[in-house]
Amino acid sequence: MNTLQLETGGRPVANDDFQTLQDIHQVLSLPALLASVGPCVVSGCRVYQTGSQYNVGAGVVWDGANLLDFTGRSNVSLPAMFAPGAVVVVDERAYQTGGTKTAIKGQTMDLVPLLAGAPNLVVNTYGALTLWHRIQEKTRGKFEIQTLGSAAYVSANYDHDGLGLPGTEAWGWALANGLHNTDDLQGRTVAGLDPANADYALGAAGGQNSITLTTANLPANPPNTPVFLAYTGNPNGMNIVPSGNNGWEGRQTPAGNGTPIDTRMPYRALLVRQWVGF
Repeated sequence: MNTLQLETGGRPVANDDFQTLQDIHQVLSLPALLASVGPCVVSGCRVYQTGSQYNVGAGVVWDGANLLDFTGRSNVSLPAMFAPGAVVVVDERAYQTGGTKTAIKGQTMDLVPLLAGAPNLVVNTYGALTLWHRIQEKTRGKFEIQTLGSAAYVSANYDHDGLGLPGTEAWGWALANGLHNTDDLQGRTVAGLDPANADYALGAAGGQNSITLTTANLPANPPNTPVFLAYTGNPNGMNIVPSGNNGWEGRQTPAGNGTPIDTRMPYRALLVRQWVGF
């Protein structure tokens, strides 16, 4: 955290005490906004590969208690971790008495080899958790369902199990395929919970793409009704065949072949995923 140095024996030239106080309190106001989120990169700290090593750009890091400047590092091995570093001069200003004096000092953030116990401050080849990631943690519900247009699906952003890869737009999400504790919504629509109906109990699944009618599904009808006719022709839809007692019997001509009926409404398959966190 930056601290203001109140020196005696002169005042800053051009930048007076009020300006200096304003600068420091502007920085000090940010931790109040960050107090509810975990450690993260607030700005900068971009990672760039240089051969087998990496450069990590300058930025600002929130360690859960202090907002610290990171001046950047070159040719480092990753993963590594952020850790509070030395107290250094942040701002020197010219004084009326001549020369310059330290107006503001502050602790910096350093990048050190990875140690156990600090998973929230890890810097990997894809970067580190940012303030935007922390905001998502606070605002998204666990296993929240998100539906995106088909153009939003980038297969390279997910692993073979459908889990979003770190550093990509899909980080924190998983395809709703039944893995990673998600609901299996592949080829399914969603119905609301109804505690009074066992068919719609939490987690229940039902329905089918098509049905085949059976005799029990058909309206009641007498398919073979004896009739006594003097007419020997074939009425439409019936076959007239000889029957006992010198009569004739009308039988309906068989029709239909048992083709299943598609019961689905018109649909379009979209990307459905659930929030599983980082």
